[in-house]
Amino acid sequence: MAATVPQSALDVMGICSLFVLMNRILSLTTIGALIDNAHNLRAYCNSCRHCVKLDLEALAARLGRDHGSMHVDLVPKLKCECGSKDIALILSTEATEGRGHV
Repeated sequence: MAATVPQSALDVMGICSLFVLMNRILSLTTIGALIDNAHNLRAYCNSCRHCVKLDLEALAARLGRDHGSMHVDLVPKLKCECGSKDIALILSTEATEGRGHV
């Protein structure tokens, strides 16, 4: 029997927080969950195109492992070197790090 994703999860803006893996749902809505499940998060400046891999361990130490990892939770706390706060987040795993657009 396949797991179903609640409609509210599909309506979330920013990074999709739910992945269906072998009939179970993996929630990646906290910094601790990203660390525990070997995911990476990059911040991308939409103004100057600067992109940096976020240090999730440092973020967890500063904000707590239970702090949200969604766009709405992290972007207000981020600012690019150019001064812009127009930041996008890119989620990846070690296997997909650096492929595609970054």
